[in-house]
Amino acid sequence: MATIPSLPLFTSGIAKSGQFNRLRDAIAFWQNPPAAMVTATVNQSISNATWTLLTFGSTSYDTDGIVTSTSRFTVQTPGRYSVVGKVVYSSSATGRRWIGIRKNSTGTYVTGTLLYATNIAATSAADHVIIPPGPEFQLSAGDTLEAFTFQDSGGSLNTAASGSDIHMAIRLVQSTATTSGDEGTTLPGALVQTLLGTADLNSVTTPGNYLQDVSANATAGRNYPIVRAGHLEVHGGASSSFVMQRYTEYDDSIARDVWVRTKYLTVWGAWQLMLNAAQTELGTEDLDTIKSPGFYIQSETAEATLARHYPVDSLNGHLVVESAGGASPSRVAQKYQSSASSTSTSRLFWRAFSGGTWSAWSEAARV
Repeated sequence: MATIPSLPLFTSGIAKSGQFNRLRDAIAFWQNPPAAMVTATVNQSISNATWTLLTFGSTSYDTDGIVTSTSRFTVQTPGRYSVVGKVVYSSSATGRRWIGIRKNSTGTYVTGTLLYATNIAATSAADHVIIPPGPEFQLSAGDTLEAFTFQDSGGSLNTAASGSDIHMAIRLVQSTATTSGDEGTTLPGALVQTLLGTADLNSVTTPGNYLQDVSANATAGRNYPIVRAGHLEVHGGASSSFVMQRYTEYDDSIARDVWVRTKYLTVWGAWQLMLNAAQTELGTEDLDTIKSPGFYIQSETAEATLARHYPVDSLNGHLVVESAGGASPSRVAQKYQSSASSTSTSRLFWRAFSGGTWSAWSEAARV
């Protein structure tokens, strides 16, 4: 019996590897479910007006131990199965030709349960009687299936075995597997947004994501860097000697200022503006002198020169500066992205300032 993988139940939290493994196993199972097909290898004489058990001499495939004799399928894995079959007769234009599939018939047509039968009128050519794809039946482990045929030509008539013309096949299409328990983890604080309300930010030291949705609550008295609604990230921990807060102001536009401060032991440092979202137009300034955080734009290719420490000569574009430390920061990061055109791609560069020295520009990407 095949083991039908239980499906993971995703209800909340972050999915764990066990859930994805079960999903992987379920996909693999249904790519190759329990199935079998047998074909006739020799002609079989069918008596007139008598339901006769078809026999099959070759197994085309069997993925679940289903073929248990030359004429019988035995279901190993319970579920809903698609059942197909076909019989071909030698030429005779008299009477009709039948094929039927019975369950638990033990080799005789009058016992068990008829699942499906179909017939056609005989023609002068070889007659093909087919149970087409489509019929599906709920079967239990241990149920047997057998194919029977009937003809009333007035005398015995041979089947015409050729290749896989005469066959019976089944395939599991729906299982009775159930879902198994939720293995997701509880969402960590870093992924849950907690409303700040009127809380003082000095008291918010538990790692996580927080939301201030009312600008009037974001006051200097509650130790906000700006009187503006926004999003607070806390790193470190309430029991840790070091805590970092990062506050991103809310703005209807794309531009948003970002502030950072830290606490060591019981003392909070001042808020530092890490990223100023206002966009400043660059002229002939040397980029070595641009250390204030913010967004900058260089519209003129003639002013973007190597002498002014641009990464490439004559490439207009956008500059993003991140820094901390006030008017004379000791560490600065610059990212410069050139503007794309119909004849060139956009290029992204970065460099850093530390210990009084600028690093060389490094190209990160071309897009």
